[in-house]
Amino acid sequence: MATRNEVIYQSIALFSSDVTGDAFEGVPSGKVAGLQRVTDINWGGEVARQDINCMGKLAATSREIIEEPTVNLDFTYYLANGFNEDAMGLSVTKYGHLNDVSLISGVLADAFGSSEKNYYILTVAQGEDASDVDLGVVASADYGVVAVGNAFMSDYTVNLAVGDIPNAAVSFDAANLTFATV
Repeated sequence: MATRNEVIYQSIALFSSDVTGDAFEGVPSGKVAGLQRVTDINWGGEVARQDINCMGKLAATSREIIEEPTVNLDFTYYLANGFNEDAMGLSVTKYGHLNDVSLISGVLADAFGSSEKNYYILTVAQGEDASDVDLGVVASADYGVVAVGNAFMSDYTVNLAVGDIPNAAVSFDAANLTFATV
């Protein structure tokens, strides 16, 4: 009988970084921000393939990739002070000054690629808090990291209801997905 380890909230953390230079190799390069109050994370990828069939053979000869892979990342978090929105490249009020722009203007008027982000899902051993991990020494520890690279926001939804804590749901389409143990 197969056994499955339970994954609990303390063992997973979500980070974002600007897209700078190399792909994920141990520790992400660039400005790294640990997203706060994240309640749910889903990621995945899909590769479209087509069976190649030939007369006289029952089974397919091969399965060829016909489109580039589709990578996605979805997560939800409780709304708070705008830190997560800033880390995702959205325009927020900073240092008490009012912006005369909309929340999504940072993504829409992006001339320098700042709306393109890398996201890292850090998984630590059970019984250890992911928030206590020092990113400077991640490469020497036994952690798992799912890296979703070159991600662009495709959906941002704010959910407000009387009696509930305000939260946001965000979806990203990305160019690549990799997993590493570090």
